[in-house]
Amino acid sequence: MASPHVHYRDAGCPNTGCGHKLEWIDFQLELYGDPEGIYKPLVRAWWDGTGFARRCPACQGWIHFTTLGMKALDEDEAKRLPQLPDNWHTVAAFA
Repeated sequence: MASPHVHYRDAGCPNTGCGHKLEWIDFQLELYGDPEGIYKPLVRAWWDGTGFARRCPACQGWIHFTTLGMKALDEDEAKRLPQLPDNWHTVAAFA
């Protein structure tokens, strides 16, 4: 399975009042060097439709990322999902 990359038509952060643009994202999970702990579980979650969660780099609100879109989450909802690493936004490529 390929590493997750996506184009979101609705590219603004889904958290109220933020609007940070997250249009094209290549999550580049392979760059973490942890295939069993990061790459494989997150790639599997991406392609099976579960997706994953992490905070917006601008507003720090939780976001659920899936192949179909992004949605705002509260912390309890986010805890139930696979998690991107804290520094995901410094590793991912954006356009």
